[in-house]
Amino acid sequence: MRKGIVLLLIAGFVASPLNAKTPDSSNLQHYADSLMHVCIELNQTNERLKQEKDTIIAQIRAEYEADINRYHTHINWNIGIIGLLFTGVLAGAGFLANKEVSVKLRKTRKQVIDMNKDMRKYSKLSEDLNEQIKRNKKLVKDIGEIKNQIVGIESSVIQMQKQTKESEEQARQSAIKAKASALFSEAFNEKDIEKKISLYTEVLQLDPQSAEAHNNRGVAYSDKGEYDNAIRDYDEAIKLNPQFAEAYNNRGNAYSNKREYDRSIQDYDEAIKLNPQYVGAYSNRGLAYLKKREYDKAIQDYDEAIKLNPQFAEAYHNRGVAYSDKGEYDKAIQDYDEAIKLNPQFAEAYNNRGVAYMCRGKEGDYALAKADFEKGLTLSPNKEARQMLQKNLRDVEDKMNGKTDSAPTQ
Repeated sequence: MRKGIVLLLIAGFVASPLNAKTPDSSNLQHYADSLMHVCIELNQTNERLKQEKDTIIAQIRAEYEADINRYHTHINWNIGIIGLLFTGVLAGAGFLANKEVSVKLRKTRKQVIDMNKDMRKYSKLSEDLNEQIKRNKKLVKDIGEIKNQIVGIESSVIQMQKQTKESEEQARQSAIKAKASALFSEAFNEKDIEKKISLYTEVLQLDPQSAEAHNNRGVAYSDKGEYDNAIRDYDEAIKLNPQFAEAYNNRGNAYSNKREYDRSIQDYDEAIKLNPQYVGAYSNRGLAYLKKREYDKAIQDYDEAIKLNPQFAEAYHNRGVAYSDKGEYDKAIQDYDEAIKLNPQFAEAYNNRGVAYMCRGKEGDYALAKADFEKGLTLSPNKEARQMLQKNLRDVEDKMNGKTDSAPTQ
């Protein structure tokens, strides 16, 4: 009966929740606890049956031993009577005693027969009890196996729930990364600085661990002239990725724009240490040395940048500025020539080559300078650059006419 109930419970459990949705592990625990309670009750029943069996057998044994003792007493008394008969004393009394003994013997035999019947009855009861105990033990074993199956199902359900949660989290993270990636691409291609900064901020709200987004927002802040904000973003990018050479280079540019050249040089040093082929870092460090008037160090950095990238027009131009500031105008003019060859639209190179011609002052240099200033004016859209070119053009014309000794501007 109990086993049937248990099996019905298990069948109902297996048929319903697993087919509908992910099972609740608390229900499994409830079923397992119920089965364990049944096991405990069966074990208690087994113990009670054993105790009842032992009590009955003890009672039978006690009654049997009492009857045997009474039988032995009658036999001994009968032997005494027979002894008296042999001696010829009390013959009549012996006859009466023998008659009484015979009656008692018949009564005792009947008791023994009844006792044997009782023994067989109790023996059958004992066998039935033993059989019931065996059935109970088997039921306990079956329930134990069912409980183990439920524990296995519970473990599988827990694992399934864990995998489901992991899958959901992976899907959520994938969706976040996809959205962040789309915003990142939009920000990268955006031309408006304010919108670019706003888009990178959205990216970082979705993915605060994106070193690239911090770095790129820092570049946007630098382009806007907000160098302190830019430096904070570069700091975070480097914290997230200490091997981020570009972030060191960009932070160096921000410090250089703040005229903190020593700090900028430290960052360029780190960028070059991380990436010895980093052409831009050599060029930027050269510019920092140039602004510090450490011309030889600047020239060494531009030499390395040109070695790594022979098509780097700006490196030739900046090395030309270093040579010009050192008074080595021939070398400066050669570098400006190469910069203009690589980039014929390089208005600043035309201006600075014109300045170098004016400073060198050889025959025909003023005419060459005038031609460079005029060419620069046709190329430069920048108002300040155009004003500088116009001033230099007036100065060279005055020199050609012997009217002024003012120095040109580069």
